[in-house]
Amino acid sequence: MNTVGPRSNQKAALRLLLILLLSASTVPSLRAQSDTDFDEYKVRISGFWFYSNPSGTIEDATTGDIINLHKDIGFNSYSTFSGNLDWKFTRKNHIYPVGTPFDQTRQTVLQRTIVFQGQTFNVGVLTKVNLGVPLIAPGYQYDISRRKREHIGIAVQTCSPRMHRFSPRRKSTITIR
Repeated sequence: MNTVGPRSNQKAALRLLLILLLSASTVPSLRAQSDTDFDEYKVRISGFWFYSNPSGTIEDATTGDIINLHKDIGFNSYSTFSGNLDWKFTRKNHIYPVGTPFDQTRQTVLQRTIVFQGQTFNVGVLTKVNLGVPLIAPGYQYDISRRKREHIGIAVQTCSPRMHRFSPRRKSTITIR
């Protein structure tokens, strides 16, 4: 059985007192935003983290052999991120590119014979597979109405990993060695 002594009560009381003092000193200094513009910025950078789960199949153009990314290669979920650079060039107009680096390398021993780009990989061969699909998606947003707790706008964004001229790597690649 745990007992609470006078020392732990004092520590808890000191923590509570410290939190109350910090709150009392910082809350009055917080000011509401102006009534005219609730998000005054020119450039904003934001990002978030997520798990990517590469799945699907790849068909070899020469033989029609189908390679499953989960069963044949063993690709698993992995951590990645997505970033956004929002440039508000007027009060209601935004241009923003979004970028996500989908890139994973997997080394595995093949459980079946695979033909990829005319090259045959036999059962038991140690194979290194790289899946790289950088995604850069530019967009435009127009703010129709902005209030303190609501926002209505229209956004248009191209979202294709085949946008080679925007991609820093210039192409999406799948390499088997």
